[in-house]
Amino acid sequence: MKREKISEAVGNISIYHIQEAGRYAATKKPARGFKGVWGKTAVAAVVVCAISVCFCIPSVAFSVEGFYKDIVRWWDGAVVGGEYQNATQEIQIKASQAVVEDGKWMIPLSVTFLAMGDKEPYIYLAGGEAALGDFRIIDRSGTEIYASTGQQETAGVLEDGKTLLKQPVEMETLAKGDEYRLVVESIYGLQKAEQPLKMEGHWECEFTAGW
Repeated sequence: MKREKISEAVGNISIYHIQEAGRYAATKKPARGFKGVWGKTAVAAVVVCAISVCFCIPSVAFSVEGFYKDIVRWWDGAVVGGEYQNATQEIQIKASQAVVEDGKWMIPLSVTFLAMGDKEPYIYLAGGEAALGDFRIIDRSGTEIYASTGQQETAGVLEDGKTLLKQPVEMETLAKGDEYRLVVESIYGLQKAEQPLKMEGHWECEFTAGW
C-alpha cells in the first residue's frame, strides 16, 4: 500500500469508531455458561482490536493476531461459550517419529505457546494443560487415512509455555517406515474451574512411523 493511501485510510478512522467499540464492550452481556477467565478476556479483546486498527493499517493484510469468537446456540441465538481463532502463528507444534506403545501407535508432539506470558488467553494457561482437538493424518499420496474431531483424551501439563503429548492412533492406521503428515486444526487449553478453551488454527508437521 502506498504511503498516500495509508495516510488516507488512517485519516478516515475517527475517534467515533473507537468510542463505538467501547460502548459495545460496556453493554455486551456476559456469555452464559462461559464464565470466569475466558469470559473476561473476550470482552477486553474487542476494545484492543478496535484500538489496534488505528495504528496497524499497513499490516492489516498480513495480520496474524488471534481473536475471540462467541459460540452461538443455533435454535435461539443464545451465546453458550467462546473460542479463540487464528492462533496459527501463536502456537508451534512439532511431531517426532511415531512409536508403538501398549498396542497403539503413539505420535510424540511438542506444543509451544509462543506468547504464554504476553498475550491473552495464553497468560491464563500457565499451570494448566493442553490437548489436541481436530486433526487428520495424510499419507504420502495425499490421501487422508485418519481423522478425529473434538478434544482428545490425552493432555499434557504446561511448563514454561510448553508441553509434550503422545497422541495415540490405532495400529492399522500407520505402516512401519512410511512417511505421514499430521494436520491439526485446533488445540484445547485446559484450566481448573474453567471450561476448555478451543483455539483454532492450522498446523502441519511431517513424521514417520518407526521400525
